[in-house]
Parts: sequence; C-alpha cells; structure tokens
Amino acid sequence: MGERLYVGIDLGTYQSTIASSAGSMETIETVVGRPKDPIARNMLKRDVLFGNEALQNKMSCNLYRPMAAGVA
Repeated sequence: MGERLYVGIDLGTYQSTIASSAGSMETIETVVGRPKDPIARNMLKRDVLFGNEALQNKMSCNLYRPMAAGVA
C-alpha cells in the first residue's frame, strides 16, 4: 500500500487555499463570475468563471463572492 495523501482546504472570504501533504499549496481568489448577457457568454464561451479568470473579465461578468456572508 502506498503513502497516504492528505488534503486541506481553507475557504476564505477573499482567498481560498488548498494544500496537500505532498508539499504543494495553491491559493485562488474566492470569486465567481457569470456573464452579464448573451453577448458576453458567447465571447467567454463559458457560463461560469472562477478566481483570477473572473477578475480578468470583470467588465463582462457579474461578480459574486460566495463566502462573503459566511455561507457556502
């Protein structure tokens, strides 16, 4: 049997972090973007954007911070 891999997730209001026992850690912005209209949806070619990608396209998206109220 191999070595176990442990994963920890910290869901923060503005940033979320995922870390593993292998030593890797990734931090992303806790933000969700939804296209404002059909034109933006066709340009982005997606219905939902997450993290930095949502922030880079903030003019085309309605941004939400799902953890801002402390409720997932």
